[in-house]
Amino acid sequence: MRLDSSPLPRRGGFSSLEVMISILLFMSLFAVMGTSASSVNGQLRESNFTVRTEEAARSALDHILRELRGSARGTALPGEPEPSNSISYQVVEGWSNGAATLSPPKTLSFVGDTIQLDGTTLIAGLESVDFSRTGNLLTVRVTAQKPLGDQNFVSTQWVAHVAN
Repeated sequence: MRLDSSPLPRRGGFSSLEVMISILLFMSLFAVMGTSASSVNGQLRESNFTVRTEEAARSALDHILRELRGSARGTALPGEPEPSNSISYQVVEGWSNGAATLSPPKTLSFVGDTIQLDGTTLIAGLESVDFSRTGNLLTVRVTAQKPLGDQNFVSTQWVAHVAN
């Protein structure tokens, strides 16, 4: 005696409609995952460019500040007109009869995209560098910029003050 009252025998598996719906759902899920992965990749790329830009500006500023902090008091003079992209200074090389012996003038200058000390490149990859002086306070402004795609860029600016 047969307990199943359906006229057709039962068969295993999925119908073609169920398979098509499953494929559609999985395709939608993969499309969403691909879009979010692309977005995360773009944000990671932008973050890396920002970090590199920040490092370039900070490194340049640190280098400049080390040079200027070692300069003899009152000798660090920006070029004219201020703000300028160069600054000249002297360092104390020794003492003679109680008076400081100063070095010949050294010049830090911004040329192209580099900071140069007496013509020797110290740091490359910068957008601009400005030096200015108010009283005994020197202001150094460093800007770095990196391209991010065709029309976008990442830019950062660091400013420091040094007494001289």
